[in-house]
Amino acid sequence: MTQEDLATAALVTRSSVASYETNRSNVPDDVLARIADSLKTSITELTTEPTGLMQVRPIPMMRVPVIGRVAAGDGAFNVDPDPDDYIEVPTTLSIPAEQVLAWKVEGDSMMPDLEDGDTVVFRPSVTNPRNRRAYLIRCPDGAVKLKLLVWSQITGDWHTRSLNPRYEDHPLGDCQVLGMMVGYYKVRGTGVFTAIDPEGLLLQG
Repeated sequence: MTQEDLATAALVTRSSVASYETNRSNVPDDVLARIADSLKTSITELTTEPTGLMQVRPIPMMRVPVIGRVAAGDGAFNVDPDPDDYIEVPTTLSIPAEQVLAWKVEGDSMMPDLEDGDTVVFRPSVTNPRNRRAYLIRCPDGAVKLKLLVWSQITGDWHTRSLNPRYEDHPLGDCQVLGMMVGYYKVRGTGVFTAIDPEGLLLQG
């Protein structure tokens, strides 16, 4: 049975199944019952170590609202509020949930680290640039982008930079810094990957 089949039977998303399998989030009791039923097994067998398919253990998580989409590309007019969409991130973020916001990535300019559809978490209260950290920025034309901020020793000012070498650096200029990226959540195949650093993630490229 594929993750998609299991998700359909359990009435959840495929990414939720992936997060259950990798212990990134807890399995609600009703979902656990549907999963066990679809696999024709018992909840005990499903969760008992060492052979259990899912190890149900408490992992402190907090819900963060996903409030829009951010371009990792050409920066089209792309803010798409969705106040009913949330993701769960580890409480090891060490920041109260009300002080962080999540955005969906669109485009390819931050590949290979971040791809279209990934979720990034920001601290809106941190807007002072730090070299090579990623920030959410709004340009004068209204476009909202995810970019690294890098200090130019040559020109003596801040520039925006993509990880994808297809995109050129641009002066930060009159763009407004909306917040620093402190985490991401992404699904690759059957794996769920998260990274959290309250002081700002260093993307490797």
